[in-house]
Amino acid sequence: MNTATWKIRISLFCVVGLLAWTGLSSDARLALAQTQEACPRPAGVTPVEPPDVTAQQVENGTGSLMAFALSSRDRFREQAVQATTPGQTQYFACLIRQDESP
Repeated sequence: MNTATWKIRISLFCVVGLLAWTGLSSDARLALAQTQEACPRPAGVTPVEPPDVTAQQVENGTGSLMAFALSSRDRFREQAVQATTPGQTQYFACLIRQDESP
């Protein structure tokens, strides 16, 4: 086998391993809508501020899709910086799945 084939196999092995690890270490249940009570905030995490534009505002026509996308990106970046433990990461994932939340 040549070097390119080995590189492809090693890369594929790493990607499959990473996906398997993510599935096993994360909350791998179905992505069901969560309520606020289902997402207790762990210690060391500041409350998440509501976004400037929500999906409901985009649906109602009171907010633009571009503003929603940029607001969501900035909110996700803030949360990613705070998530330093698996518990914090699960908390932020729970917030994303909340039904009728900002």
